[in-house]
Amino acid sequence: MEFWKKLFGKDHNPNLISHDTPLENIKFVCLDTETSSLDHTQAELLSIGLVTIQNLEIKVESGKELFIKHQDIQLSESIEVHGITLEKCKNGISLNEALSKTEKYIEKSVLVAHNGAFDLAMLNRFNPKMTKSHRLVDTARLAIRLNTSPMDRHNYEKKDYFLDTLLTKYDIQPLERHTALGDAYSTALLFLKLVKIQQLRGATQLRHIM
Repeated sequence: MEFWKKLFGKDHNPNLISHDTPLENIKFVCLDTETSSLDHTQAELLSIGLVTIQNLEIKVESGKELFIKHQDIQLSESIEVHGITLEKCKNGISLNEALSKTEKYIEKSVLVAHNGAFDLAMLNRFNPKMTKSHRLVDTARLAIRLNTSPMDRHNYEKKDYFLDTLLTKYDIQPLERHTALGDAYSTALLFLKLVKIQQLRGATQLRHIM
């Protein structure tokens, strides 16, 4: 099984950071996207938030929020969540420029996101190669792993692993929730808290938090 996985699976990608890499040696990039709806097949990408972690420390100065330019877009419901206005959309950068900047930002990194499947699906929809060479640590899945036994990992309350719930549980002060940069930064704080707990249980390598 492992042989076939390496031969044909994602692990065969030579650009992926090895599971054996010490955690302190990895560049992690926490990311979040804000969109016009929750349907990743139809939604418009409005903003991308990015925060770098190196040597298991947040590089605050690295924080970046990219607003994507839209001239005509419906923001009727989602604006109440993310607060992105039509003016911000009109003053943003082009989608291609935002994707290009993001692709460069996340080079040679392991991605971190909370329920990251949606964010990666959004990015890959516009650039199918965007995240193909990156592993993902999902903080929701990592929290479930820390708080449940292997037998119970499919039997848990989803609401217990919402980002807001976990931030409260671990006494983390969120930064500008529901903005791409704020959520990326809050996810970075949660990630470091979860990694610290896992380190106390013996984690030293990437494989121990995947």
